[in-house]
Amino acid sequence: MKQTITLLVIILSFFGCHKTIQHDKVLATTPKPVTKKRSVDTLLLGDLNHDHINDTIFVTNPLYVGEEDMSKYDCIDKNCSATVRFSNGLPKIELPNAIGAEIENLGDLDKDGYDELLLVRQWFIGCRTNMYFYAIEKNNWKVFGRVGARLCEDEKEYKERVTQIAPNTLKVKGDTVNEDYDIIDQYKILKLH
Repeated sequence: MKQTITLLVIILSFFGCHKTIQHDKVLATTPKPVTKKRSVDTLLLGDLNHDHINDTIFVTNPLYVGEEDMSKYDCIDKNCSATVRFSNGLPKIELPNAIGAEIENLGDLDKDGYDELLLVRQWFIGCRTNMYFYAIEKNNWKVFGRVGARLCEDEKEYKERVTQIAPNTLKVKGDTVNEDYDIIDQYKILKLH
């Protein structure tokens, strides 16, 4: 009887160890976490450099806390910036404090062979923002103007707020808020170069 009990204890110990080994093996083969990738918006805005080939713009957005969840209103590593790249080899545009961008082609306003751009940085919340105006200068994108506006409820294209009033001169409709919190139209004159 003693031998039977001893044999039973040995057999149970063997199976107990076997389960532990299997458990350790499962832990060792747990898959690695998936690497997160930034989302990229693709825009077609025409022939920006007038080489008779339509160009593509790629807006690379930051990674949000909680993967794609913007409800936490933050970016991984506090790096809330977007990057605009061009298929035609034009230099990129870095956008700090942006989770994306809306971009419109204004055409070649200064007749230098490159179209000017109107760019609105996107953020998590809020309607007050700025329209930024970009032109190529010395082979780099330069901001030649900025106009503040409330753009949340604006159903028109942003470039409908822009009128070319002379060569290299734009009149842009923005707005401001007075002390009574009324929105008041405000026009700004922008000069290229």
